[in-house]
Amino acid sequence: MHVHILCNLGGETGETSHNCDEWVSEVNRLAPLIGIPGVQAGRIKVKRVPVEGAEPNERGKLPTVVARVAEGNMPLIALASFPQGVRQHLGLMDSYQGRTLPFASADIE
Repeated sequence: MHVHILCNLGGETGETSHNCDEWVSEVNRLAPLIGIPGVQAGRIKVKRVPVEGAEPNERGKLPTVVARVAEGNMPLIALASFPQGVRQHLGLMDSYQGRTLPFASADIE
């Protein structure tokens, strides 16, 4: 995917080669084609998020902290090692151990 993004799409435009729009688009395009439905890759962005369990201040606002937040339903570590990392995150690694692939028409010999 790195070569495709570099040569065919003009390179990555994000923070890293895995946390960029091009990588996310390719993961979202390829996942259903290789038998991993339900994957919604998204970039990781720095945002202010409310502190869990905190009480509102005198103006009624919750305190916040700066955190890295995923826009999709997969962690960056799983996306960075796509597709194996996504399969491992989803608990689909038995397809490798059992020598069958979810998208193959027959077992691999």
